[in-house]
Amino acid sequence: MLLERLPGCDLGAAISALSAGQRSAAARTVSGWQRNAATLPHAKTFGYCTGPGAPPPHTTWADVLWADLERAAHWLKSAPWFRDRYVQRTRKYLESMSPYWSNIQPVPHLPDTTTKNVIVHRGRVVGLIDVDEICYGDPLQTVGLTLTALKAHALSEDYVDTWCSAIGIDGDGRRAVSAYALLSCLTFMGETGQNFNRSEDAAPNPSVRQRLADMFEAFARPFEARSR
Repeated sequence: MLLERLPGCDLGAAISALSAGQRSAAARTVSGWQRNAATLPHAKTFGYCTGPGAPPPHTTWADVLWADLERAAHWLKSAPWFRDRYVQRTRKYLESMSPYWSNIQPVPHLPDTTTKNVIVHRGRVVGLIDVDEICYGDPLQTVGLTLTALKAHALSEDYVDTWCSAIGIDGDGRRAVSAYALLSCLTFMGETGQNFNRSEDAAPNPSVRQRLADMFEAFARPFEARSR
């Protein structure tokens, strides 16, 4: 399939130059894309699908989250820049959300409409790229990942606030966004210092490690308060 190249750059590279009104408009556009995706046929199972013919691999939405957690835990063990207690705490907070996870249906959504792939040109969203997979489960997962990406680069988080307002989520939904942000933060921690396809190890900058630790504590705060 041949596509014309979109003018502009990723949302994350443009968002600092956008006005509050432009950020709000961008969030409403992206939330509209997700509403459109949700009208596609639902699956019978959960998780990521990158092509036709193969159903999503997980029986429940919670299974998707546990798989993400175990992947992050594996990375953290192979490059131990962070203590195992972050994994333990994330597992505890996710378990506290079990009633919410059990009610999630396999709703199709676009998992990569974050600070990347959403293309902005001259102050407005002009398109979406890299649409090579779809996820069946909770669309709020993408909202949480976007929040983590914004906080990781010290970018304006009111974009996520507008997104949440546009879809009218309630208290449980807000807690779910925090849970997804927390799990995404743990994944960022696990990715820190990983070699992946680089030829040399990439030891993380201490300031990056501290920022991720601070982010984790910020995302964990709603769950800490609830357990007191």
